[in-house]
Amino acid sequence: MCIKIPTFEEMSLEQDLVYNLPTQGRFLISGPPGTGKSIVALHRAARIFADETMHVRGKSQVVLVMYSKLLHLWTSSAISASGSEIQESTIGSFHKWFEGWYQLAIGQNVPKIENPNSAVVNHKSDAQSAFREFDWQKITDRVLEAEDDLLPIHKFDLIIDEGQDLPPDFYQLTNIIARSVTVFADDNQRLTELNTQTENIREYASIPEENSFLLQKNYRNSVEVAKVAERFYVGLSSGIPNLPERRSGIDPSLHSFPDRKDQWSFIARYLDNNPTKQIGVFLPNYHLADELQDFVTKNSKANSQIYRNEFGKIQEVDPCR
Repeated sequence: MCIKIPTFEEMSLEQDLVYNLPTQGRFLISGPPGTGKSIVALHRAARIFADETMHVRGKSQVVLVMYSKLLHLWTSSAISASGSEIQESTIGSFHKWFEGWYQLAIGQNVPKIENPNSAVVNHKSDAQSAFREFDWQKITDRVLEAEDDLLPIHKFDLIIDEGQDLPPDFYQLTNIIARSVTVFADDNQRLTELNTQTENIREYASIPEENSFLLQKNYRNSVEVAKVAERFYVGLSSGIPNLPERRSGIDPSLHSFPDRKDQWSFIARYLDNNPTKQIGVFLPNYHLADELQDFVTKNSKANSQIYRNEFGKIQEVDPCR
């Protein structure tokens, strides 16, 4: 397995501060891309998982949820690679986890709008309408009706990654269904325009202002990549991360090929020669992505994934490529 996540000992001082926040409470952690939010979320989940004083009937109530299926797959693979004691069942995509919780606690399927893509709702894509299929008014009413009957096993210690992509109605429900909440979010990385800005997460989830923290340093990229990424900053609240200290030491190179087969042969060889690297290839359309994946499958030992810019379109998943 090629995924390697920083250990607890390798975390920075600002990350360590978040990791060591009290296990009980409500917290908002924001920060621009590359500052380690997902890494810290995973370590914090592991910490609460191991805290037996937080267990209910001998079982941890911690759940790490996220909007993106791709991040969910990466996180699950990272757990396996790290040897963490936290169980993979503790990690979940939001839709799957919430529907399971609702069935457990309320005893019914999640109420849904019959036609979430109608003209009344007027959404632009499946990704944007994903949460609108839930009838949040009915969900909220039924949870409020059942509030006094909720058992300790129905209330979780929620750690939310990609928090900017979850709906406001859910954050209001966390005041009922969550014993503790830690939200990691960044407005710069919103996938749609229909979800919750970080300035509103704190209000909806009743997070005290003094429990808001900002991660600022870029640990993901080299200086060269970080400087290019700065050009795409759109002016949102989490800002631009501080430049990392490390330099890649490798200058970009431009390769010219007589035809597509030679180009793809080069990619296949590169994959075989660099089995520990995570390698990304950007293509202009899905047809070419399918063709390249088929070529790689036939001509190299590498596994591959295709991530499409559509809700839930993930194929041949192996986060090593």
